[in-house]
Amino acid sequence: MSVHTHAAGAHRPAFAGLEILQKIGEGRRCAVFEARTAEDTSLALKLYWPSAIDKHACHSRIALARYEYEQNAALYAIGELRPFIALPVAYFVSQRLQAMLQERVAGEPLAAYVRRASAPQRRTLRGQIGRLVEVAHAAGRFDLDLQPHNVIVRRSVDGEPRPVLFDFNKIPYHVRPPNAVCAILLGMRLLSPESRDRRYRRRLNRLCAGGSDA
Repeated sequence: MSVHTHAAGAHRPAFAGLEILQKIGEGRRCAVFEARTAEDTSLALKLYWPSAIDKHACHSRIALARYEYEQNAALYAIGELRPFIALPVAYFVSQRLQAMLQERVAGEPLAAYVRRASAPQRRTLRGQIGRLVEVAHAAGRFDLDLQPHNVIVRRSVDGEPRPVLFDFNKIPYHVRPPNAVCAILLGMRLLSPESRDRRYRRRLNRLCAGGSDA
């Protein structure tokens, strides 16, 4: 069994004394619960499905919980990206269980937000998503899985909408091509590590402009 914490929370056992409040979502790889610490801090607790753990293990020697934590932490460490990335807190790996603690991002799913946002707010959001992608690529981080359901919009201190990413458990397609054709296209440089992010960015731009790529 191993428990690891982000530097910001390494002064205490991160999983000790957690109160599990309610289930707040689930996806193909995990269920997500709201958890509260003894200090009354609200966090997101990700519990990974056994099937997802096994599938990930077929492609990586790094445990799924650790993998997502490290991907999350690498992006959070990029100073300009920090406002757009959920804070990683800790991960836990044992023979039977894998889990990760992360900041609980308070806000709205992107698709819900843009349905009621003003045109200036949507333009701000498009600009921020574009900048997020540019900074991540400049730092060598690719395939951010920029799908609408992976983006929460919250208000910044100045009142502007801010897109926040919280899902980092997908192995980038240029690291593990999903099929032989993709591998060949990457080898021929007809696809690049940036390609999927560019495609998803265009979809998000259409969504923010009032399209239907939700």
